[in-house]
Amino acid sequence: MGCFKDAHARDLKYGPQKNGYTLSTCEAACTRFQYIALQGSAGWCSCDSKYATPRETYTQVDVVECDEKRAWRNAVWKNSKFDATWFPKDFIGCFKENTDDRDLKYGPQKHGYDSQKCRNACKDYTYFALEDNGRCSCDYSYGTAGVGSGEGKASHTKLKSSECGPHFLGTKGKYAVYNNTACKECHS
Repeated sequence: MGCFKDAHARDLKYGPQKNGYTLSTCEAACTRFQYIALQGSAGWCSCDSKYATPRETYTQVDVVECDEKRAWRNAVWKNSKFDATWFPKDFIGCFKENTDDRDLKYGPQKHGYDSQKCRNACKDYTYFALEDNGRCSCDYSYGTAGVGSGEGKASHTKLKSSECGPHFLGTKGKYAVYNNTACKECHS
């Protein structure tokens, strides 16, 4: 990939985010991510499924800067140990959200949830979703075209799973839908 400038907000936002890693130990710690980065002589390891985003902030620089300066420079590699088959339990897919007409209309409708917390908060609903890195919602259907159809109208179209982020917590305007196994009445 190359050498890229970094900033306090960090380009690659996930992974150990600490020193003490080599290329191979960083890859092993980041199997759910497509890219890894090592920074500094102490081996600061981070990972993500994208890099240099936005390009205006995280610009590519000469590879020599990763060798000589090291501070605030990411040497980015494609992760050879990336496991593209990993998906969370009961994950259905990633969908485009319309914030004027939300698809899943019930539940907490707040941030701060992971899939387990949202599943429990939505225990009376067939489906739950996470959007924008942990905003939880619930409903009896998704995709707005009926239970489990997933096709929906244009405002709720199905996207590539990777568009919902590396932890499937959803991203801005995109939500990860799950089948809710905590709803006993829904699946009896």
